Amino acid sequence: MSGEEELMVFLNEKPHFFVLTRDKDLMPILRDIYKGGKTFKSLCADHNMDRKALEEKMLPLVKLKVVERIQKGTDWIYFLSFEGTKFMELYLKTKEMT
Repeated sequence: MSGEEELMVFLNEKPHFFVLTRDKDLMPILRDIYKGGKTFKSLCADHNMDRKALEEKMLPLVKLKVVERIQKGTDWIYFLSFEGTKFMELYLKTKEMT
């Protein structure tokens, strides 16, 4: 099965991930988190987003278990869940082929 086919099967099984592929603000954030966990403050700074806007993007992803977070002091560290990691692997593999 090709990378594109694998991604389509994954998206058919988990349609909430499909919406992510169309979000021009969120995909760069997910790519960044894919490289390793990031603090909320660094995500705001790196992606030029205010706290409220980023929180509105991230909290639904936590509820859907696309990303996970842990608190460290007064900040949150965000990282991809197992399914979030699988999605990004398939997505990036497909993008490399085009």
